[in-house]
Amino acid sequence: MRVVHTIKCLLGIGFLCIGFSLTGMAQAELVPFRARFLYKNMPVQDRIGGRVEGGGSFVTDSNGEISLKVDKTDEVRIILTEDNWQLRFPENGLVPVPRDSNTFAQIILAHPGENDASTALLKKLKKLQASSQAENEEILTEIKLVRDSLAHLFDQRTLEAVEQQMAILEQIRLENERADSIQAAKERLVVQEGRGKMKQTFTSAIDHFITRAEDLRDAFEFSGKKALINGTEAAELNSRIMQYSEAYEELNQHKNSLLDQVETYWEKDLTKIRTRDLLNYALDDVHKMTNLSANNLIRDIRDFRDPRVKKKHKRAKREIQADVDRFVYDLRNKISSLINRKAEVFQLLDEA
Repeated sequence: MRVVHTIKCLLGIGFLCIGFSLTGMAQAELVPFRARFLYKNMPVQDRIGGRVEGGGSFVTDSNGEISLKVDKTDEVRIILTEDNWQLRFPENGLVPVPRDSNTFAQIILAHPGENDASTALLKKLKKLQASSQAENEEILTEIKLVRDSLAHLFDQRTLEAVEQQMAILEQIRLENERADSIQAAKERLVVQEGRGKMKQTFTSAIDHFITRAEDLRDAFEFSGKKALINGTEAAELNSRIMQYSEAYEELNQHKNSLLDQVETYWEKDLTKIRTRDLLNYALDDVHKMTNLSANNLIRDIRDFRDPRVKKKHKRAKREIQADVDRFVYDLRNKISSLINRKAEVFQLLDEA
């Protein structure tokens, strides 16, 4: 659905714009990614090479930092290409991508074989911490024992760095979730406002068209036959035709815009199809019959009343009166069908 791509582009600076090129080919979106590599809780001084899946290769600077563009995603995988360094945290190399481009993801390094015995204990610590929300005394006691064991295996600064980075990465995830929530709320607001404006315009135009069609039907029903002998009644018919034509032009001018908006702000194909069908029915089926029949009747009435038109070129009065009755009958049925179709469409438009 085009709304998925269009809306995000309408949100403005500060929010990511996901879309498609004019050729219809999907374009990979790149976002900033910054990370800082730490060893024993200090920025790494060595130049360390590696690569980011979806973002290419890197070499850390003198502050142990990298800055590059990566595919828009929730997290990326860091892969080191140096034999004398390995990832200590996060162990699997998966690092969340901060929504805030000024935030650094923190990555802890170790030398191969350094503190290998700590891996299982660290995993256990993370699992225990995740289950400690109820403040179960046994769990808290076990956490303390694991921490004490880790203190013997880790360099103390490395242990502190791991715990700090666990907290930082969790904060990044929370901030990302918050940013996603704000983005989703803005998208919902754009859709809500777009739908409201579309329905307001559509209601005004289609109701105006229906009202003028009803006025035209009533005019021919009560004045069509009288107009054969009364100039005032004939003028009333002409006035109603002009008013109907103005309503038709208004609805016709809005047609493409209305179809574009329903394509943008509604997901269901049935809603799009029924809206298109309703407009086509009003502007084609109803209007073609109404326009042709009404103008033919006006011409016949005008010729019948014009003494300059020879009798042999005039239609018989009873024929014209029969055509008036047929036109009123047909238009009544068309309007009834149009009203029913409109009710169905607006029920679909009102659905979420």
